[in-house]
Amino acid sequence: MSVSSIATAFARASSARKWHSHAVFGRLTSILSLLFLAAACDAPPAPLTSVPLEFAGSETCRECHAPQFGLWQQSHHALAMQQATPDTVLGDFSGVDFRYGDNVSTFFTRDGKFMVRTDNKDGELEEFVVSFTFGVTPLQQYLVQMEDGRVQSLTIAWDSRSRADGGQRWYHLYPDEIIGHDDPLHWKRAELELHVRRVPFDGSAQELRPG
Repeated sequence: MSVSSIATAFARASSARKWHSHAVFGRLTSILSLLFLAAACDAPPAPLTSVPLEFAGSETCRECHAPQFGLWQQSHHALAMQQATPDTVLGDFSGVDFRYGDNVSTFFTRDGKFMVRTDNKDGELEEFVVSFTFGVTPLQQYLVQMEDGRVQSLTIAWDSRSRADGGQRWYHLYPDEIIGHDDPLHWKRAELELHVRRVPFDGSAQELRPG
């Protein structure tokens, strides 16, 4: 055998050993990767940290979105739902009565709170504190927050249009029919609960939940 033949055979053997080494290394890498993944799957998940949800407030939007915030402030969206205060309540709460069928509701104030005396779910007169206003024009509705956190929407609203346009009066949302206390559309029933009606909630009150 010539020297060149021996050199060629040695080169081929060396190349084969290198290829074999690479193949073995590749297989070992794949096996180790699979073992690592299997171990990761068996490992318990990292504990989740609980972050309490809080209403950030509309002012947090101003810094990054000043032009949009300015336009929003001038819109009805900014006034959609507000705490019931002398500055936000448009209705007449001076002790006026509103008759609907056989029921007479009275709107008045007491100790700085806006109140309504109206029929409850049993058809009996009961006093409730108006917690929020809802909307501004042409009607302003009023929301009552119950002790258990539910927020109910009164079906008697204030017509905030001018008197010349027929407004400045209390108005029932179902003027052509009498909604009794046992009717699903009575203001104390589930259909008039805010979360059922898919009303966006701004976080000003407690978390809304079913009654």
